[in-house]
Amino acid sequence: MIRRIAVLRALFLGDFICAQPALRALKTRFPSAEITLIGLPWIEPFLRRYPCIDHFLPFPGCQGVAEVPFRPDVTRAFLDAQRGKFDLAIQMHGSGPASNDLVAGLGARVSLGYTPPGVPSPLSRPVPYPGDHIHEARKWLQLVAHVGAPGTPQPDLPVLAEEEETARELLASLDPKRPIVAIHAGARDPARRWPPERFAALADQLWDMRDAQVVLTGTKDDAESVALVRRACRAPIVDLCGKTSIGELAAVLDRVDLLVTNDSGPSHVAWARGVPSVVLFGPTNPLRWAPLNERLHRAILAPEHDLQKLFLRNVWPTVDTMLAHARARRSAA
Repeated sequence: MIRRIAVLRALFLGDFICAQPALRALKTRFPSAEITLIGLPWIEPFLRRYPCIDHFLPFPGCQGVAEVPFRPDVTRAFLDAQRGKFDLAIQMHGSGPASNDLVAGLGARVSLGYTPPGVPSPLSRPVPYPGDHIHEARKWLQLVAHVGAPGTPQPDLPVLAEEEETARELLASLDPKRPIVAIHAGARDPARRWPPERFAALADQLWDMRDAQVVLTGTKDDAESVALVRRACRAPIVDLCGKTSIGELAAVLDRVDLLVTNDSGPSHVAWARGVPSVVLFGPTNPLRWAPLNERLHRAILAPEHDLQKLFLRNVWPTVDTMLAHARARRSAA
């Protein structure tokens, strides 16, 4: 009987949201089991909104995984403390060459995870890694199906009442009768960022041609990119950079007509909340990371996988069309 499950997913916001359907499927399959997520510290307060996760353990690091510096004594102590506590341990961190050793070291009765084809694995139930040609959410659902946990790839992101109230206050100055467009100019990887001056030109075009109100989103790490957009704009801007938690961002997006974003965490937040979006891709692959609902979300791949060559004229027709559709849906609701 499966009573305790450990899942390794020590990554960032978009990675978690893409794995969340698989975590939900596990809880549905094993409703009486306690599921522990082994992840990065940022996620612990965020998990309180997810009933499919019962406990959290901070990832101690392991050799070959970049997210946390590897200190052998810390990893050994972590494994010594957790060894034998779990009936099922699942590696959802990647293709497996580095992370499988940590999951196997938990000493669970069953250990499950991907491994590159032809590579020996320490797991009791290794599954050949399917590659990067399938969507990330479907990839992890395919993995947990090996323990009888099927599911659907649409993620959830519940919003708390206090987050809704904060979003209402942050956007109180806007006119709900006019279009509202959120722009997210940041991304963890600089290679994924459309130049700020082009986001600024898009904001101006939205204001000039559609009388749209523009909201800039971002974390404190995005402050430089957002400031460059704001300074280059003629359009009035509501700057929320550094002013929202993830849940508050989700509540803010609930109140806009459209999000235009680099391939980054907010694109997955919009997907989880059903907020229409246009996502600019390059160099990452939209087949793996783009929101799956093409009616609500459109992915634009930069020519030659280079965002610097993605000109405004390539983006505006899609943004304009998606904004019109979003306004029509909102009017009909």
